[in-house]
Amino acid sequence: MRSLLQLRPFFLPVLVILLGFQALAAEQSQKVAEPKIGIDYSVLGTNINMDIPFKNEQGQTVTFRQLSGGKPIVLALVYYRCRSLCSPFLNGVAKMVDISPVYIRPGKEYTLVTLSFDELETPDLARQKKENYLANLRHPETVDASKWHFLTGSRESILQLTQSLGFTFKRVGDEFQHPSSLIVLAPSGKVSRFMRGIQFMPAEVMIAVTDAREDRWAPTIKKIVKFCFVEDQKGRGYYFDFLKVTGVMLLTIIFSVTGLLTLLLKVKKKPGAGE
Repeated sequence: MRSLLQLRPFFLPVLVILLGFQALAAEQSQKVAEPKIGIDYSVLGTNINMDIPFKNEQGQTVTFRQLSGGKPIVLALVYYRCRSLCSPFLNGVAKMVDISPVYIRPGKEYTLVTLSFDELETPDLARQKKENYLANLRHPETVDASKWHFLTGSRESILQLTQSLGFTFKRVGDEFQHPSSLIVLAPSGKVSRFMRGIQFMPAEVMIAVTDAREDRWAPTIKKIVKFCFVEDQKGRGYYFDFLKVTGVMLLTIIFSVTGLLTLLLKVKKKPGAGE
């Protein structure tokens, strides 16, 4: 008994150390469990619920199924009060709409939807944003404003949609940490394409929408499209770089033929090859 009493002064430091390790382990496990901000591309090819209710800029309850009208949906997830990434992202979307040929603008081949993932934002704010972006288009008269929707929603609706899209964001005070990507949905609700970045080419959108219309899905093709198309110096759109693509094709043919001839000559020179 006396020996235990003599060891008592050592119990407290040991207990403090053990509790410290326990708290550290709990903190580490919490960090591991915390979802990473970004996009989970494994959801490509899966289907979302097209009947989740949201509010449009007029305060009316709508669903993606209603807005789709049998066409693919090109979706931009943002929050309207954002002072950093969302503005250049939506500016890139607006520019894409502005320089697109009339036949692939919203309402022709797809429906364009902008949705706030901040449940505190209202239809009035969505309406203001829509008016601002439409007013800044160079040719607003060629865009069907009724096919570019600005939505808000409840926390439940927002989380149900973003989780099914693999889109992970986090509120930090009054702001959000979030990725930026256009998301293309097939009329069936299939997640067809993610287009990362803040600048988008009409050709890229056209290919993505065509795949979605056929209920196909695929990873991004931005690098291929950027190689084949070049932006006009006056910012009026993109044109197919015929010389570059033709040059690459010719070089590929030349190297292929050269390789084949080299292989045939080596086989012909082998001893006994002609016997």
